[in-house]
Amino acid sequence: MNAPTVTAQTSNNAVADLFLARPDLHAVAVLEGERPVAILNRMQFMNEYAKLYYRDLSGRKSCMLNANTEPRLIEINHRVDELVGILTSDDQRYLTDGFIVTENGRYKGLGTGEQLVRSVTETRIEAARHANPLTFLPGNIPISQHIDRLLKRQIEFVACYADLNNFKPFNDCYGYWRGDEMIRLMAHIAKQHCDPQRDFLGHVGGDDFILLFQSPDWRTRCENMVEEFNAQSVSLFDDTAKQAGGIRAEDRHGVARFFAFTTVSIGAVVIAAGQFSQAEDVANLAALAKHDAKLSGAGLYLRPGH
Repeated sequence: MNAPTVTAQTSNNAVADLFLARPDLHAVAVLEGERPVAILNRMQFMNEYAKLYYRDLSGRKSCMLNANTEPRLIEINHRVDELVGILTSDDQRYLTDGFIVTENGRYKGLGTGEQLVRSVTETRIEAARHANPLTFLPGNIPISQHIDRLLKRQIEFVACYADLNNFKPFNDCYGYWRGDEMIRLMAHIAKQHCDPQRDFLGHVGGDDFILLFQSPDWRTRCENMVEEFNAQSVSLFDDTAKQAGGIRAEDRHGVARFFAFTTVSIGAVVIAAGQFSQAEDVANLAALAKHDAKLSGAGLYLRPGH
């Protein structure tokens, strides 16, 4: 909502006149230059202003007397996780005060608590429609949408493609139920090593995962991810396999042979700012990095960018 603003020097009388002239306003932002420093809730302000002798005693004083000096600020290009954090915070004044929309910290407009709740609900419903039913992680459509957002912002990020080694023989040997457990284990560990404020984790399908890192320590996160998964995956094998170091199963050509424990390979590629304009190009390069990682036998393989 485009709405008028006031400053700390604006009097209570002037704010009252503004609210009376604009019955559509639920609140008004207090600015210092272009940056919001407080918010005035219409109902709370008018209740105070209507008190006996208030106009005589405080009408000419600064409107900051009744302002919330810790308003909710939401950047115009916000992430849904930031909105969820507001909904679950201890400070619930946003329900009545609403929030202030900013762009690079500068005032852009106002929003209501109802709009905030609706936005989060609609985003969650949309995400659920395209989530992988096994891990509940974002599927192919949200993955592509997130890559598009990163490309449009023209910032550097790291695209990683994770794939399980020797998963098919494990799944054939133990059945789909334990195979699903292995995939859920990978999803759980990957999620633990992603920063929800910076990074994105998606489930392409089967035993394939996409990770989009903005965390500067992405390499350490991936290495820890590989180490932790490789150690915990052993628990899903039976005692005989644990003693043998793996299982005997048929390969893709129907030939029986020995397969070591299931591990994970992660192929990574650094995507420079402005390098690509299409999400498909990033996904293809990440898939090539995964292929290189599996061939190299390394847990983490960084493919040179192009």
